[in-house]
Amino acid sequence: MERKGTHLRLCVHRCTVGLLLRALEERVGWVGQLVLKLVGVAWALATFLVVPVLVTRDVGPIEAVKASADLLRRTWART
Repeated sequence: MERKGTHLRLCVHRCTVGLLLRALEERVGWVGQLVLKLVGVAWALATFLVVPVLVTRDVGPIEAVKASADLLRRTWART
């Protein structure tokens, strides 16, 4: 049951960020829209592996996003 609460909190976080980005995109010019699109892509990449992290580790949603971003960074970043 605890994992369901974690998944619910993750959904709330992801939806909130998505709604904020969309609301801001509607209020800014084309440069702001471009910047917010890039932020949205970064957010999508950072949250790409959140579900596997939640399944394999006992962490909350914020820690799962951090772990997901770290996994992508360690896997795809050039050294």
